[in-house]
Amino acid sequence: SASNPSEQLIAVVLMLIGGITWGFVLASVLNIARHADMSNSDFRHALDELNHFMRLHMVPSEMQRRLREYLHEVKSLNVTHTHHQLLSLLSPKLLEDVTVQAYVKDCPLERVRLFEGVELGFLAQISLLQQTAVYPPTELVPTGSLHILQRGRSYFRGSLKLKGSFWGEDCLIANPRLRMHVRAKAITYIEVCSIGGDVLMHTAVEYGHMAAYKKLRRHTLLL
Repeated sequence: SASNPSEQLIAVVLMLIGGITWGFVLASVLNIARHADMSNSDFRHALDELNHFMRLHMVPSEMQRRLREYLHEVKSLNVTHTHHQLLSLLSPKLLEDVTVQAYVKDCPLERVRLFEGVELGFLAQISLLQQTAVYPPTELVPTGSLHILQRGRSYFRGSLKLKGSFWGEDCLIANPRLRMHVRAKAITYIEVCSIGGDVLMHTAVEYGHMAAYKKLRRHTLLL
């Protein structure tokens, strides 16, 4: 124990610092738990609404199973949409900094060959502009956009696509009649991020991402 006033003062200060630190940690844990509970509450509400809808319209049992299964698969998308709404309130520079930290470093975008060597700011922008959707097994993915596989397995033009794979880069061709219009087919449940070629080009030009613009133009000429 502290034997003089100086040691007692130091002990008190250390106890205060420890108490404040513990308070911050506890508050963070409770905040995470609260948001997780809100997400679960929203999901349960959506499931209740779905069950009510299926009873009202006498949906066959097999289709009920498929609908519930799909709802479970898209559960994580609700959190993503909420985060994107929050980030849309930030200034352009803050948005870029936060998105690079939160999304780009762990995102398949950096592993897509089409985006090798482009600016992180460009990846940050398109990570928020892309649309995410979930497709059940055997369903076909629409054409007209660049698609990046986030999870699951799909089949495209005779090859197996895994996480980080992409297809549909011919969306960069301005004339739709020159595109292939070949659809990918889901083998398992797949989560796909999609973004139009015009959005990619506009984002590169609008925000001055010249490395991205040159890479996209060069890739278009090779298609």
